[in-house]
Amino acid sequence: MTKVRTHTARLLQLLVLAYTVLACGADSRERSRIPELPKLNDQRRISLALLSLNDAIKSSPGVAQNYFKRAQLQLAASKPAEALTDINEAIDLKDNVGSFYLLRAKIRRSNQQTNGALEDALRAETLNQNTPELYTLLGDLMQQKKRYAEAKNHLAKSLQMAPYEGEAYFYRGVIAAKQGDTTTALALMRQSLELKPRFLDTYLQLSSIYTRLRDYDNALTLNRLGGQYFPLSAELQFNRGTIYQTKRKLDSALVCYQQAVRLKPSLVSAHFQSAGIQLKWRMNGAALQSFEQILKYNPAFPRIHFLIGTCFERLGNTTQAMDYYKLATQNDPKDWAAYAGINRVQRRGFGYYQPDTGAVSDLTAPAEMRQNFDTSRVRIEIIEPKKRVNMGGDSVRTLKFE
Repeated sequence: MTKVRTHTARLLQLLVLAYTVLACGADSRERSRIPELPKLNDQRRISLALLSLNDAIKSSPGVAQNYFKRAQLQLAASKPAEALTDINEAIDLKDNVGSFYLLRAKIRRSNQQTNGALEDALRAETLNQNTPELYTLLGDLMQQKKRYAEAKNHLAKSLQMAPYEGEAYFYRGVIAAKQGDTTTALALMRQSLELKPRFLDTYLQLSSIYTRLRDYDNALTLNRLGGQYFPLSAELQFNRGTIYQTKRKLDSALVCYQQAVRLKPSLVSAHFQSAGIQLKWRMNGAALQSFEQILKYNPAFPRIHFLIGTCFERLGNTTQAMDYYKLATQNDPKDWAAYAGINRVQRRGFGYYQPDTGAVSDLTAPAEMRQNFDTSRVRIEIIEPKKRVNMGGDSVRTLKFE
């Protein structure tokens, strides 16, 4: 019995030693090979793979496939600008590979460059990149261009090749929603969710449709389900804020919008809705900060200078209010609310009081626009929460029902 135990112990020692040697050997080879593409949500593996690809590109800068693989990883890491740079380099090195154009089409779609994405996707098709992924992408791009018949044909091709392609069902649902068939849209998107539960757009669109239908229980259920798969999604937080805002639970809505901008500071729509609630509650300093973030990320945002001027006026800073109201009139010479703001500020802070007519000062309005109006009856605008669910050309935005 003792000999058996000794033999067993030695055998275990040999197995542990062999495992250790193999592990060390694998570790030493890790940096010398190009790793397989990781799962999209595995950020650690993406980082390791990028390090290996960086080394490979430095040692062999003329290999197009390395730039292609790195572009895939950059897109998976939500770095579309870097991904576009890499895929352009790959195409410059080798311009007849269909998979390269398919990837660039996906990158351009993520940047809302629909025309360029469609051009690349069609180029990929001519290079025999005939895959379900390509036809699903073409279906989405065609529906964004409102070419619904072509979109349906491409999606049908995708489903012929891969009957369980969840995204294809989703875009068929988008088309049905745009064409006013809400019942079919819900059924198709539900089917998409069963086939591909890790697809963010489905949760956003379904919860938006249910919000529009005032089915708030289903809207919140789907939003929270999506949050289990995408806990760091600013869009889901914004979507949840919209649900609460539609229910007139503004305190909960504001918390969600603020969480959304913490996750994604450039999400202008969340800053805007936060500012609307803050203005409604006379949180003028907080609203000013929200509007300033909008100006930072989108200087062309409609009436942003007027809105900032409004906040400064409410805070009693007449000098800054005057500056922003003047900028508003320069951007839109017909912005009468901004002219009214200038007149109020002149009366209160600059001493240009005009008791008789309340006319806009010659210093602020073009001659052809000088006319009398009672500024005492002009209210400072308050942003009202939007009650409609919107969808622009990009299918990853929320749906719009006319």
